[in-house]
Amino acid sequence: MDLLNWNWRGWCLLVVTGSLILPMTAQTGEITSDPEALVIFDATLEKLQSRTVAMKKWQYYQTLTTRQFDANGKMEAQGTWRSIYRQGDSNPVELIGESRQGKLSFFHRKKQEKPASSPENSDPSKKNPDETSSGDRIETLGDLVKKYGLRDRMLWKHLPEEIAAGEPASVIQFSPMPGLKSKSREDRLLTVLSGKLWVSKIDSSVIKAEGRLESPWSLFWVIARMTTLEFRYEAEASPANRLLRRGEGAAETVVVFPFNTVRQKHSLSIEKFERRTPRKKQAE
Repeated sequence: MDLLNWNWRGWCLLVVTGSLILPMTAQTGEITSDPEALVIFDATLEKLQSRTVAMKKWQYYQTLTTRQFDANGKMEAQGTWRSIYRQGDSNPVELIGESRQGKLSFFHRKKQEKPASSPENSDPSKKNPDETSSGDRIETLGDLVKKYGLRDRMLWKHLPEEIAAGEPASVIQFSPMPGLKSKSREDRLLTVLSGKLWVSKIDSSVIKAEGRLESPWSLFWVIARMTTLEFRYEAEASPANRLLRRGEGAAETVVVFPFNTVRQKHSLSIEKFERRTPRKKQAE
């Protein structure tokens, strides 16, 4: 599992998926979502899709820091990565700074791009790796919401309005729909994740989120289980530009193996926006 390349794909999949009192219809006993919560969800998804289009002109700087702890709670390793993120690109993350102390589990570098002078990259008929198409691009958050059927796979409940990130927000709570089958690792996550979203009443954007695992989640091997996942996110208050809004996220994870347990705390910050520039070529 390459956590370096989760970035907003990974974080936002968590944000849009995460205890709910289950409503039931009087006639059939069928478990259903709160219609008011679904109206808010649909408006949020529409806002997300329009933001994805608007962000094609922009890029932002982000910093991911991970700390790993032993069984006694003592930090044994730490890593910090600074990168530029270009939403919608086939390879959206450009690493621009990295530091590590100790050995961190799960984190590894992806194979680097071939230099511009290589035969493959010198062929003008080859597609620019920053250009996207429906066949090879990394999916946007809106794509992921539709792909995994989050609207119908989760149960949604409308809670009382609150203040979040300095503004009034609608609050919707979500939990897994009982009895749904899972076909992938991501599907299995949606069967054990619950949480809340705070949606701005000004523009229907997600300005705060939190979630947790209700039970262990099997990872890449049957013998590896994530027993703890707690996450939260909050956007900055009173932004100068609501499109280019910074934010802070944090998560705590515990992954259990037969002879080892990996405990990590992660933080992700969105720090600066600027007009999009081409990705720099990397040497092998």
